[in-house]
Amino acid sequence: MDKNCILALGAEVRSLKSPCKILEWGAGGSTLYYTAQLEKECKDYEWHSLEYNRKWFDKLYGKVTEKTSLHLFDYGGWTRDFCTARPMDEYVSFPSQLGLKFDMIIIDGRKRRRCLLEAKKLLKKGGLIILHDAQRHYYKCAMEEFRGRYLTPKLWKGTLRK
Repeated sequence: MDKNCILALGAEVRSLKSPCKILEWGAGGSTLYYTAQLEKECKDYEWHSLEYNRKWFDKLYGKVTEKTSLHLFDYGGWTRDFCTARPMDEYVSFPSQLGLKFDMIIIDGRKRRRCLLEAKKLLKKGGLIILHDAQRHYYKCAMEEFRGRYLTPKLWKGTLRK
């Protein structure tokens, strides 16, 4: 994520009321940055991050807070103490198995259109959905399911339609 996107999203993350539940499709450096901000502000939160890239996953492993659940989807049958590897075909559907509603959902990974549509079922009333690389034309049909606006040319924020 570029610097403008990180700053714009940082303001959205910090504005969440505590306790908050956040889902992130596509983990990375922003995962560490935003959870550190939440820790610094003493917010009670639960962060669920889904990653499909083993190298990114390995970089994050051991650096995330204990309030962060990191889930790997590109290798089956592999586990560590706070994560479980799952088949890639479960990447979109897995969050519904958690039985949670989320205050914020960040989409910055694979299968973004499908993740956007799945997010409709997972987002709390009044919750925020964030899409990175939202300038890509083929995401527009899924974005129309929400009320939204651009925070930066690449970062879009939406809420559920009434």
